[in-house]
Amino acid sequence: MKRLVLLLVLAACTKAALPTGEATACLSPQERGLVGQQLAIARAVMPAGTRFIPPDGVITMDFRADRHNAEYDANGVVTRVFCG
Repeated sequence: MKRLVLLLVLAACTKAALPTGEATACLSPQERGLVGQQLAIARAVMPAGTRFIPPDGVITMDFRADRHNAEYDANGVVTRVFCG
């Protein structure tokens, strides 16, 4: 039983594939242009509540079309911006 609970908890915290066609619907053109920019710039541009996801970061699998996300690399450079 404990193993099942642990498995369910871990499954909820894995990287998830995004629904097709929804990955950038919530983003402004300015937000879409943040890939390749420094993390500090993204933090200034993205709205409050944005999830900034570090390298190998783990996020929940729940999809919210209005939630902004930005992934960045070890050098603090934005590698991906998406909704979810």
